[in-house]
Amino acid sequence: MHISEPPIFQNCEFKALACVYERMDPRTSSVPEVGQFTIPTFVGTLLNWGLLGALAVQVYLYFYAFPSDRLTFKLAVGFIIVAEILQTLGNTRDALVVFGKGWGAPENLDLIGWAWFSCPMVGSTIGVVSQTFFAWRISILGRTRFIPVVIMAITAVQFSSAIWTSVLMLRVKTFSQLQIHLLKPPAVWLAATAAADLVCAATTAFYVIRNRRGNFSPTTLAALSRVLKVTVETGTLCAVFASVNLYLFIKYDGNNYHLGVCNWFSKIYSNSILLIMNSRAHIGHIPPEGTCPGTEVVFTSYNAPSTPLQVCVETVTTRRDSKGIISPVRPVFTSKHEHRMGVYRYGEEIPQSDGRA
Repeated sequence: MHISEPPIFQNCEFKALACVYERMDPRTSSVPEVGQFTIPTFVGTLLNWGLLGALAVQVYLYFYAFPSDRLTFKLAVGFIIVAEILQTLGNTRDALVVFGKGWGAPENLDLIGWAWFSCPMVGSTIGVVSQTFFAWRISILGRTRFIPVVIMAITAVQFSSAIWTSVLMLRVKTFSQLQIHLLKPPAVWLAATAAADLVCAATTAFYVIRNRRGNFSPTTLAALSRVLKVTVETGTLCAVFASVNLYLFIKYDGNNYHLGVCNWFSKIYSNSILLIMNSRAHIGHIPPEGTCPGTEVVFTSYNAPSTPLQVCVETVTTRRDSKGIISPVRPVFTSKHEHRMGVYRYGEEIPQSDGRA
């Protein structure tokens, strides 16, 4: 006597869901929760869009504050914002397949989709830009080529392994096959990324601390401290999230936990680069006429000067009249302060006084 399956299990998503999950993790017959696949994708997509908004603000501030910056820097920033927009669109497309067009089809939870482009391809490319930028700064701060060469060698390893990972993702089509059978290329990519970031942060901090031992003014030391803080924070942050992404990818196969970080990992690099570039200047209010609430400093880390922001330094002079009475002359304001690699150069534009108050 043939007993047919209940209608609810005939060609429906429940039966397909069990088959897909069993294929994802062949070592167990238990069916994981759907949230292990949908929640990381959902959270990662939200964070991706949020960090894209932060990056847009950083890009606006950069072009507003440094309209005369080096062409190389401008092209790098333009490339970063275009690449990140494409990365976000690719990630959003995959999220729409899971939560929109492909809703109810459990096989879509394991599909790679455009993640081959939005995760390893864009992430590693922007990582190359960031690590090259750090290597260039280290070569100037330390006047050495050895450490930058080491950084670029590690960067070459992470970029080549990321491209290899992208090709494999295009071939296997599913995350489960990538995690079970092709684990080495993604692991090398993420491990080399974390190593390069740690070397960049450590060596930059070392050279900045060493340069602080010179005989500098308090303002110069404050600027160097700001550079040190931003460098260590951004470099350490990139290394930490690369390590977390690697851990989630290796430790938890059969789910999409790693997408909770991988979807927006490139945004950490992009925002770090723009944060370092924008840290060269303070943005303040233009002081009212006749007042000077403070001093704003423009920090440039290259030979070509950038357009300084509004700065104000009050200089009060005195004069003696014919009767021997000393009286103050109206304050004169300077408008230019530049900083080049740890040495302040003050340029004052003080008009000639005609002797009248």
